[in-house]
Amino acid sequence: MQTDPVGYGYAYCGNNPLGRVDPSGLEYVFLDLEDEDDPLTFAWIDESGNITKSWTFKNLAAWALWADNNKRLFPDSWKENQPGWKLSRKWINESQTPFSNDDFFWSLQALMFLDNDMIDVIEEIEEYMGKERNVKIRYNDRWRDKWGYGYNGYTYEGDTITLYWNPAWTQYGSSTGVDNPRHQWFDFPALVGLAHELSHADDFLTGGKRNMDTKSTELNAMRVENGVRLAFVNKVPGCAHILPRPGYGPDHTDITWDEYRSGNYPVYP
Repeated sequence: MQTDPVGYGYAYCGNNPLGRVDPSGLEYVFLDLEDEDDPLTFAWIDESGNITKSWTFKNLAAWALWADNNKRLFPDSWKENQPGWKLSRKWINESQTPFSNDDFFWSLQALMFLDNDMIDVIEEIEEYMGKERNVKIRYNDRWRDKWGYGYNGYTYEGDTITLYWNPAWTQYGSSTGVDNPRHQWFDFPALVGLAHELSHADDFLTGGKRNMDTKSTELNAMRVENGVRLAFVNKVPGCAHILPRPGYGPDHTDITWDEYRSGNYPVYP
């Protein structure tokens, strides 16, 4: 099975919330889409907000490949100072599917470019890991029914939480994907699943077992997940069909984003 180097098959443009600034004072950004058919556009913005240079890409996978190979713009010294660098060194892939630590690094960058709230989650994980508790993140190609009928999940033992993520999995209840899932919310970009599991790591690292009550940590993770889902709807071409996750189990029926904003969702169980 071949995966793309950022963990999902969609392209997007969106604001860069990280304030990535190079030595010349230019800020790196993804530009907002004006039309759903616009290409992914990566740009340099000066202090006055003017675009000084831009590049367009077919999709985010193409951007990630370009960025990873562009040592002039993104040397190791730049990467090592970004949120997500330390966490990307925790990635473990013992499968036959190529997905390196640098691939995982660019997946984390994509999450933060897409949803500003993910910066706080990732920075907090990096702040707390290695103090009282630690985190591992493993590529998982083993199907687990108890993990929401899928590949992603977490376990913790002692002072370590282990996250499991499959960068090719994009539909609850199906290992390969079907055209008409039982509920539309079953469909999700793989980065949504990563965001969900990172929320669990944040809970564990900041509070240990006392933060891992199933109901509270799952509600937190579903809220984080839905933030990323909504970011895809707003910023990613071809993602208007993505719905909020209404609740923990697979029996929850679809809701609209207006219903989600009522504050009654997500629910557990």
